[in-house]
This record gives sequence, C-alpha cells and structure tokens, in this order.
Amino acid sequence: MLYFSQMKKTPTFNQEQKTLLAKWDDYKGKIVAVMGKKIFSATSGEKAKKLIDRLEKKYRKPPLVTYIPKADTLILIINGR
Repeated sequence: MLYFSQMKKTPTFNQEQKTLLAKWDDYKGKIVAVMGKKIFSATSGEKAKKLIDRLEKKYRKPPLVTYIPKADTLILIINGR
C-alpha cells in the first residue's frame, strides 16, 4: 500500500471525480475505489482494504476512495480546534 509520504507528488483525481459524480446514486451505502473511468465497490472495510491493495498493485497508483452514504445516513464531523 502506498502512503502519501512515499509518493513523489500528490495525485490528481479529475477523471475519477467525473466518473464518481456520474454514477453516485448507483453506489449508495458502499465503499468505492475509482480508477479512471472504472468504479470498484466493497461492502466492508476489510474488503475495501484488499480491493485498494489489489488496485494499487495493478495500476501502480492510489485510487480515489470514498464512502457514499445512504440518504438516511448521518455523518459526524468533529472540529479539532
């Protein structure tokens, strides 16, 4: 697994963001990893870790990873100040 401190430059996710925006509703309640125009999904954190490791090995760069909440999901945000 690559970590940000190991990467020479921060990746940009322009294509991945466009792909995710176009398919957002199809993946509600799932963890997704986006590589270019492809979206991969996982239903648990353990499966997501395996998926991310596999994608990083295959594409040699980190995927865009996010959780897409269901409509009734509350997200807690804590201000660290």
